[in-house]
Amino acid sequence: MNLKTVGTVLTSVLSSCKTVLTFLLWSCKTVYDMNPKIVGTVLGIIAVFLWFMPLANVKFMGMAVYQAGNHIGGIAYLLLLASFAYVILSWMEQHVPRIIAASVATAICLLFLVQAGTSVAWGLMGLIVVSIASIVLAVRDNKSLKQ
Repeated sequence: MNLKTVGTVLTSVLSSCKTVLTFLLWSCKTVYDMNPKIVGTVLGIIAVFLWFMPLANVKFMGMAVYQAGNHIGGIAYLLLLASFAYVILSWMEQHVPRIIAASVATAICLLFLVQAGTSVAWGLMGLIVVSIASIVLAVRDNKSLKQ
């Protein structure tokens, strides 16, 4: 490869990165300006969806098996209930109970993270991100209501 080819490749990569960053900034601004009911509902639905995805990778009798929320047991159903409650409370505009529901979901996710350790799967990481975003959104909505 000559120097001109490397320069062309770097230019196209930087142009692509600029386009991606512009899109991300635009989408963050768009989400910030959206109706909080819709954003809260979408976050809750994503959390319910992620509950069915792999939360942990378990080695059992020489096989790699993934555990989803329905394989874990009772406390995982509380996580599902907290996510569903967040959806309902978003539509009812009850911000303090939304903060509590999102905090319960975050605490359960962090408990699962500590228990899973190095065998954590992508579904649990997604649930942690969504539940923290849910807390941030509920606190922001609560502050805007008080002003």
